Amino acid sequence: MTLQSNSIQCPLVGAHFRPPAKQVLASLPAGCQLKLRAEPDNPYDPKAIGVWVSPDQIPLSQHEALGAALDGTGVGLGDVLAEPEVHLGYLPDSDGKVCQRDGVLGNRQVAGQAQALGRGVEELEATLTFGLDGKPWVLVRF
Repeated sequence: MTLQSNSIQCPLVGAHFRPPAKQVLASLPAGCQLKLRAEPDNPYDPKAIGVWVSPDQIPLSQHEALGAALDGTGVGLGDVLAEPEVHLGYLPDSDGKVCQRDGVLGNRQVAGQAQALGRGVEELEATLTFGLDGKPWVLVRF
């Protein structure tokens, strides 16, 4: 929702479509490092920006709880930890319902700021934050 001279904060959307993203998100601390990846071949939005996390960002103290949360999902803790990255979801489509309904910024603003700086979105620093309602947000710094 915020656009400052050096950062943009966006909600993280689509985790429920990316198992085990919801369980992994519940085990991550605020401030953990995220990775952004442009997806120009995305069939739903060629301006899509995926949000990823390295499993090494999951604190050891959360492994047991994450393992329990994954029971019955078809994905085990070992599977998550063996992946180089876990796809958590996306920055919202700037023209989509989340941004329009809630008045928040999204993928087009982040890509525009990166382009203005002569950088790709993959080069931007992103960290996990949480709203007052506990929902995940992504803080992108330029």
